Amino acid sequence: MARKTGGREATTGVIEGQYVLGVGNPGTPAPEGWRWTALTDVARLESGHTPSRKKPEYWGGEIPWIGIKDATSNHGRTIHETMQHTNDLGIANSAARVLPANTVCLSRTASVGYVIVMGRPMATSQDFANWVCSENLDYRFLKFALLAERDSFSRFSYGSTHQTIYYPELKAFHICLPPIAEQKRIADILQSLDDKIELNRRMSATLEEMARALYRSWFVDFDPVQARALGQPPAHMDPTTAALFPDSFGPDGLPKGWERRPFSDQVAIISGGTPKTGVPEYWGGEVPWYSVVDAPETGAVFVLDTEKKITAAGFDGCSAKMISRGTTIISARGTVGKLAMAACDMVFNQSCYGLQGT
Repeated sequence: MARKTGGREATTGVIEGQYVLGVGNPGTPAPEGWRWTALTDVARLESGHTPSRKKPEYWGGEIPWIGIKDATSNHGRTIHETMQHTNDLGIANSAARVLPANTVCLSRTASVGYVIVMGRPMATSQDFANWVCSENLDYRFLKFALLAERDSFSRFSYGSTHQTIYYPELKAFHICLPPIAEQKRIADILQSLDDKIELNRRMSATLEEMARALYRSWFVDFDPVQARALGQPPAHMDPTTAALFPDSFGPDGLPKGWERRPFSDQVAIISGGTPKTGVPEYWGGEVPWYSVVDAPETGAVFVLDTEKKITAAGFDGCSAKMISRGTTIISARGTVGKLAMAACDMVFNQSCYGLQGT
């Protein structure tokens, strides 16, 4: 299919992926009935662009515009809304294009390897490669293929500090495909599992909102204390739990017997660090290294794995400190306020802090 990216032609090199993707045709044996084909033969590759930030009239319209934060917070999902919007004027005066629903998007720079699907016509920034699938490629099959190949993208990209998959490599992507009917059967099965995961995610998000509301009621507005002070039973609370709350307030306005203390007296605040990115032997080890891109999705709590890992030498060569399972991590720079709880021993970068009860 015709490409709408311009620039250099596809590379002639070959880089093998893990499963069904490669830069160039890797020539690995395919299952019966499957075949390796250039991705651009079954999907139109499209680039993105950012309308000028100096022109406020280009922003705030009705055209959803996908940026990196939309991808990192919705990895693997179909999105119908974005954090920012552009308009017809912004599109007309930039290289951005409005692409159709079911376009599959891959973040190719900065945070490489995030995959999302457009739920309606949208535009993207230049940080994405986008594929508009033909009738010979089920867009869901492509989505799941890209999700499966996430560990391969580091081999397809260049740069030590900020990795990028360049267009000569993207144009050379090959995918191992079954016939379209089999693609659809595979996608149907995987999508049904995805739908169940999405339902669980929404339930978790609802429970998180309820927990926040309950915390505010109990420990900010002091509703149980207010009720007991009036001689009334606290709403929706059993007697044993209600008895844990005082029945009056002290002269400082706090529940009787409660006191304010400095946060740092109750919690150890741990700083992070980053090994030198120019030293290869510091990276690719077995020590999980957390950054904000590893933050769990809304409704989730634990971070189970990290995008990057460091070696023992990398740990010894930087200011990062090891934290144990159950430590809370909060981002303090860039994307501020993202929370996670370590599911295993790990380290984290200097944009975050670890919080441990003393």
